Amino acid sequence: MNQPAHSDKPPAPPLGIALMIWAGVIAALAGFIALGTWLGLVPLYGGFTLLWYWANVDKLNFALAPATVIGAVAGTANAWLLQWATVNGNVGLIVAALAILAFVLLLTILERAQIFANASYMLFVTVACAPLLQKGEDFTALVESILLGAVYFGALVWIAMRVFGGSKAEQAAEARVGVEA
Repeated sequence: MNQPAHSDKPPAPPLGIALMIWAGVIAALAGFIALGTWLGLVPLYGGFTLLWYWANVDKLNFALAPATVIGAVAGTANAWLLQWATVNGNVGLIVAALAILAFVLLLTILERAQIFANASYMLFVTVACAPLLQKGEDFTALVESILLGAVYFGALVWIAMRVFGGSKAEQAAEARVGVEA
């Protein structure tokens, strides 16, 4: 796919820099797996999904991290409510869970209450409602995985940016967030 000529996307790093970044990411992922295993967290995909979203959608922008984490936890809570109501045959709660989801979708479209009604919410409610996961997901452990990922990966990125310097994309995003706030 071709990039537009006036794209704001920075050029890809040279191979040597890319290999260093790759090695750092592999080490960070291995560290997260080790830490999560040590803590007894089984669904580590919550932290990995949070990292994927924050890195690829929010471009590791710390100003956007609170809404990303809150949206992830809120979307997971909505998925839990829907699963719990379904397993227990509570039609009223099923309708309530779907009404909440529909309302949050409307808020997301309107770009209101973005601290929780956002694309992160929609990603996590979608992932956590996947049929395979619905057969017995531990939603408490999933939220713990999301929060561990937020702290762990956030700390690593913060340290890396302090050691290696923030990117131009991060500085531009922080400037945009400051203007929008």
